[in-house]
Amino acid sequence: MQFPALSKRIVPLAALLVLSLPTAWAAQNAPAPIPSALIGNWSVTKIIPTQTVGCWDEKQAQQLVGNSINYKADGFTWHDQQLSNQGATTTTVEAQEFVEDNSGDNWYVDFPILGISTPSVQRVIIQHQDVTVPGITDQGTEGVPGDNVLVKDRNTLLFSQCGVWFEAQRQKK
Repeated sequence: MQFPALSKRIVPLAALLVLSLPTAWAAQNAPAPIPSALIGNWSVTKIIPTQTVGCWDEKQAQQLVGNSINYKADGFTWHDQQLSNQGATTTTVEAQEFVEDNSGDNWYVDFPILGISTPSVQRVIIQHQDVTVPGITDQGTEGVPGDNVLVKDRNTLLFSQCGVWFEAQRQKK
């Protein structure tokens, strides 16, 4: 006779468990938001001279200068191209690791060349849908400007496209 009393207690708990699993699963698998340090409007201000081999000439690279990147928690915009955030990853990059990953036989780039004076910086990589950006993705480079950045300081981002390094500055409101 104790089974009916026990089942009266278990049934609501089991129902609650079944109903809460999809919510817990969705929260666990939600894309990580773009970090708050990036949120806002940025302007590509200059090309950083480096000793890298790029697939763009000066004229092609210069076309990025003056363009804007606008970050929100759920995505970003590059030059009127809106991209949804499918997950942002933030990692710490050490100076030596950066040199090893960004140098080769005929090219070299390190933190001092990029104007970084700290021993490490944060790298933010934003996953997004595949897109074609005229003048960029159709010119031998992968990715969209702003989807893989180094945070030099709270007002300066650095990124590379086609082996050319760029600096972006936070725009004041």
